[in-house]
Amino acid sequence: MQVETSKPIQNRNGAINSVQKDDLPIHGWYRFVLSFPPHLVRQYITAFDLGSEDLVLDPFCGTGTTIVEAKKNSIPSIGCDAHPLVALVSRVKTNWFLDAAKLRSALKRILRGADRLATKHSLYSRFFTASTCQPKA
Repeated sequence: MQVETSKPIQNRNGAINSVQKDDLPIHGWYRFVLSFPPHLVRQYITAFDLGSEDLVLDPFCGTGTTIVEAKKNSIPSIGCDAHPLVALVSRVKTNWFLDAAKLRSALKRILRGADRLATKHSLYSRFFTASTCQPKA
């Protein structure tokens, strides 16, 4: 009797758990040590043939990798976590309806306040150029 063995994992240096370049805009800004890579979630979505009629529940969602990938694939999802910081990160990563004008306005207020404080303490002001607040052309 011949036993068929599976191919050995080619990449044993940890890169298999790395965030891929295309995932960086959402998953790269905050990496949680215990998180798993987005491509793993995509593999499970494909393997289980999940679609918009399904519902994904992640009761330990951490920083939201599963919830984000479900959202990217138009799959309804629910996630929660007991740790307040990672729950906040998950909420931020899944809020894709941001008002760019409000964000720009808030950034301008923050920069003006930082400028005033820097000047008050005789520090170099204008850490950011005015172009930081300009919309991209």
